[in-house]
Amino acid sequence: MPERLSLKDVLARQGETRERSPAPSGSPASYFLSARDVPRPVDAIRLLASFGLGLNEGRRTFDRLFTSGGAAVTLIVAEGRDPVGDLAALGITARPLRRPEVRVAEVRRLLGLSQAEFATRFGLELDTVQNWEQGRNRPDPAAMVLLKVIEQNPAAVDAALAG
Repeated sequence: MPERLSLKDVLARQGETRERSPAPSGSPASYFLSARDVPRPVDAIRLLASFGLGLNEGRRTFDRLFTSGGAAVTLIVAEGRDPVGDLAALGITARPLRRPEVRVAEVRRLLGLSQAEFATRFGLELDTVQNWEQGRNRPDPAAMVLLKVIEQNPAAVDAALAG
């Protein structure tokens, strides 16, 4: 029966492991990763580690690609590096995740709703909607995602709220 090696042991046998990898420098960027087949998993995990995940987190991320259908990660991307292309070369699709921008008043007007109707229909506080529209406050990231879904598919939000 062949012995089962840890990722660190595999990398050590290849002579390419270090006790601690230097922290990568660059800007954080979020991606959703997916894959069907990755012919060189150790190289893929090593590449994820080079973007700041570390070997253990890279392995856990790699495992989630196949057990959960994908994984959301934040990578540290140095100028001139292309994580989308680098990962694609190893069989991993990386889709950048960006925070959506939504103009609340425009969405509300497109739906033909007053501020009060919009707030009631989508489970929001009227003063919150008013503050967003008047620029006193900005929607937090979770609210911005909800507003983007309302903009693109208000019926889906209606169905979710009807539960």
